[in-house]
Amino acid sequence: MNWRTTLWLIGSALVATLFVIVVERPARLSRDHAMAAHRVLPEFQPASAFALQVQTTNGTVRLTRTNGLWEIQDTPRRVAQQALAEELLRRLSQVQDRSILSTSELRSRPQAAADFGLNPPNTTVTFETTTGRIELLLGLRSLNGSQVYCQITGIPGIFAAESELLDHLPRSAEGWRDTTLLPLDRLNFDRLRVVSPGGAFALYRNATNGLWQMVEPRPARADSVRVGVLLRQLGLLQVARFLSTTTTPPAEVAGLRPPQLHLTLSRGSNEVYSIALGAALTNATAPSIYAQRPGEPDLLAVPAEAQDLLRVSYKDLLDRRLVRFDRSAVREVGFTGPESFQLTWKNDAWQLSPANVRADNQLVERLFNHLAMLEMIDIAKEVVTDLDLATYGLAPPAVRIALRTQPGDTHSFLAQLETGALRDNRNFARVPGEQPVYLVNPGDLDEFPKHAWELRDRSLWHFDSTQVASLTARHDGLEWTLRHQGTNDWAVPPGVRNEINSFALDEALHRLGNTRIIAWRGLGAARAAGLGVGKGPEITLEFRGQPTEPPLKLRFGKPAPGGGRYASITLTDGSEPVFELQASVFDDVWRDSGMAAQAPAAPQ
Repeated sequence: MNWRTTLWLIGSALVATLFVIVVERPARLSRDHAMAAHRVLPEFQPASAFALQVQTTNGTVRLTRTNGLWEIQDTPRRVAQQALAEELLRRLSQVQDRSILSTSELRSRPQAAADFGLNPPNTTVTFETTTGRIELLLGLRSLNGSQVYCQITGIPGIFAAESELLDHLPRSAEGWRDTTLLPLDRLNFDRLRVVSPGGAFALYRNATNGLWQMVEPRPARADSVRVGVLLRQLGLLQVARFLSTTTTPPAEVAGLRPPQLHLTLSRGSNEVYSIALGAALTNATAPSIYAQRPGEPDLLAVPAEAQDLLRVSYKDLLDRRLVRFDRSAVREVGFTGPESFQLTWKNDAWQLSPANVRADNQLVERLFNHLAMLEMIDIAKEVVTDLDLATYGLAPPAVRIALRTQPGDTHSFLAQLETGALRDNRNFARVPGEQPVYLVNPGDLDEFPKHAWELRDRSLWHFDSTQVASLTARHDGLEWTLRHQGTNDWAVPPGVRNEINSFALDEALHRLGNTRIIAWRGLGAARAAGLGVGKGPEITLEFRGQPTEPPLKLRFGKPAPGGGRYASITLTDGSEPVFELQASVFDDVWRDSGMAAQAPAAPQ
């Protein structure tokens, strides 16, 4: 792009901006003002209305708005459809000042109002606002039915409004009633209770964190997401019909005395909503049941789904995760089981004790994530005593995990978990301080470490190829030693004619020096032998410049199923961890050292 094109684009953008500011925006504002000026009621604001009355040949309905809520003035007072009332007000405010007849034509035709169905009117809509009273008369429709003729008392003229204004009006008083079964948007509650012949459960929402807690039949953590989904599903249900008591069976026959199910919402000890659900309707087009709200004499026909949703077992609403904790507050994790050890946050790193070695950050994070997501399958027993624990392998537990906020402080628990030994292919667990024993998936418990070495840092070594003084490879009785004379310069043993690709070998050693172990597979010579270590190749690296630096001796075994290769190393403390190493790292060093051409193939 050259500078002329750039200047042309900048100029075009400036011209477009000036056009919007100087021409388009004033024109739009002018159009808006013009439209407002051509409305019959240019000063009318729908929000200013506080009363509404609709009079038709079927009767009169009066609505009042209190605290932003439209209600039908009846005995008892009933909530009206809010959107219906607001839409009627909005449409009234949009009626245009386009009179069908001029003032002179109206004077010359005294029967004009009757000709357009306005004397008497088919429908009269009266609004009371903070500035006065507005009366709208609705008459006949136009020939094509798209408009309806109307008059506004006190304003000369017969106007044509969109027919939706008339279509929007319910045909009966019942049509104004709010059909929302559970109006969550206007209910302020923090308690929910469901009672059925099989029992009851109750939930409480914590005001601080917004989480739901089970309080009946026993205190427990609830699954706030599942409770929220249940409430949203109930909130979507609509009343199918409002049934007069004169046409419905007695409450006993309708299954409402006593009710088959009862829902109560409350704020503290104050009930804010309740509904009783009963038997199924026999003549409904869709599966429906009888329902009744207190203080309302008539019955409701509501979707049978309401009863299906509330018949949920309290267990299904429990938080299935066994432990909850603030990850950022954990400073120590204590493990008691086949081996007792601690994981402690120290000097901005996780340390394993009593071995006093560095832990692997990724493995520690994986441990926390798995612990946070561990779920129960079912509740094995609701309330257990100390005598019951042995039945579930929990006296004593096979493994105990304790999360603490202060290292060494046995009273600063964030969370605790106890798990039992595998019995009949089942594992049980409990959370100290909670009453039940839980059934858990044995595979989930296998993910937790039983030994400290399972969390050890997987960076066992780190070096650069320039630090390597020699490489010795051994396999099947053969030994092959290369001397590192300098960068990309390796000397083969005397009398051997094999040529070494020094550049490739340096690169292979560089990869080995910076690699991380894929996974730990065990500890000790027996475990190593079981994975073919000892029968496979060995690679020993000696380092220059640091006489005290011990050689790195890697012993390799069979290939691992996941594409790695098993190996082991003897550490300075005498332990022999067994691990899985990336196969290509071994293959490159073995090939580029020239040993592959001297010895049999590595075991497969």
